Amino acid sequence: MPKGLSILVADDHHMTRKGTIGYLKTIKIATKFYEAENGNDVLRIADEHHIDLYLLDIEMPELGGYETAKFLLKKYPESKIIVVTMFDGHALMNGLLSLGVKGFFLKGDDPDRLELAIRKVLSGGKYVSNSLRKFVNREQMEDSDLMEFTATELKLVKMLSEGYSSSEIAIELGLSIRSAETYRHRLIKRLKVSNSVELVEYFHKNGFF
Repeated sequence: MPKGLSILVADDHHMTRKGTIGYLKTIKIATKFYEAENGNDVLRIADEHHIDLYLLDIEMPELGGYETAKFLLKKYPESKIIVVTMFDGHALMNGLLSLGVKGFFLKGDDPDRLELAIRKVLSGGKYVSNSLRKFVNREQMEDSDLMEFTATELKLVKMLSEGYSSSEIAIELGLSIRSAETYRHRLIKRLKVSNSVELVEYFHKNGFF
């Protein structure tokens, strides 16, 4: 992930903004953070600063997430936007995807999934929280954007990418070597790749780490 990234967090709840930014700082996913409590603030900040990624609450006063995304993408077509919502199946999702929004994250999901969402979108992909996917027109998503992986699978491939041996991976994951190898072979088969090298390349290419 390139250094010097900037993220804007837009939410009308002060504690939510601060909590999100605090988490993103702990994982060191960006170096600059901006915050806004409504869409008008988002547009003002966008005119004053370069923003690599926007996390937009869908429900904001003065100017909501949909209108804000529409204005942003009209003025700055390359904007990478993840809409954050507390609604399971927001009616505007497909319209936002058509506008060019790259992701949807459901409030209450595991924070680790937010990191994954951000990395995927910054890497050029799309991300939709698992419970929201049934509301998305699949033709607007690539197959790789619809893939879900468990924490164990992600950790296993991350360790493979760092050169750990099968026995070291098994110990770290609390598995037998045979079970760890089964996880690896299942992933290779599922993703239709030929070996561990191609498996790691798939995860890198699609922004999983």
